[in-house]
Amino acid sequence: GGEVVQAINRLDRRVYAIKKILLEPEVDEDDGDGDNQRRNKGARIQNEKLRREVTTISMMSHKNIVRYYQAWVEQPGSNQGEESTSNGDGQGMDENE
Repeated sequence: GGEVVQAINRLDRRVYAIKKILLEPEVDEDDGDGDNQRRNKGARIQNEKLRREVTTISMMSHKNIVRYYQAWVEQPGSNQGEESTSNGDGQGMDENE
């Protein structure tokens, strides 16, 4: 899943493809009926699959596979709007749709 967007790095001015994936909340709040615990377990499993995808892609090196550069996690509302994505190290990416 996820959405792939084209972005221009503000530092090197190169064009990159960024795959945006929403992680499921993994909070352990329980309302007494057990539904939240089941939902949280499912969220943890889904998020672990996504983390494994990042790890696997980071190890790949093949002429027919898009090169992996890095991954980062952002908290909801942490980026500066839909046109900008922070990669966690002060460098920014401007989306180019």
